[in-house]
Amino acid sequence: MANIIDISDTEAVANTALQIKGLADDFFKEYSDFFNYVEGELASAWKGSDYDAFKTHVQSQKDKYEKFKSTMEEYATVLDQAVKAHEQRVEDSKAQATQGGDVY
Repeated sequence: MANIIDISDTEAVANTALQIKGLADDFFKEYSDFFNYVEGELASAWKGSDYDAFKTHVQSQKDKYEKFKSTMEEYATVLDQAVKAHEQRVEDSKAQATQGGDVY
């Protein structure tokens, strides 16, 4: 499986989270630009019931695109949290080791 993320490489995981956030923003910008085009320039060039049906369909999909963006952002947040938790665990283990205590 080529899409496995090694959590011990926290920099790679953090970079992946940033990439996902960037992709989510890019994706939503593209959709927003398209939506604005449909309501603006296309509206002035295309009249009638076919345009109205197309515009209604595009509008009906907006919620799905917003949810998709939100899901991508949530996944990126989970990756960020995993990085922080892993780094804290490493620090806690180091502290335990230097104090001579049990390491989990």
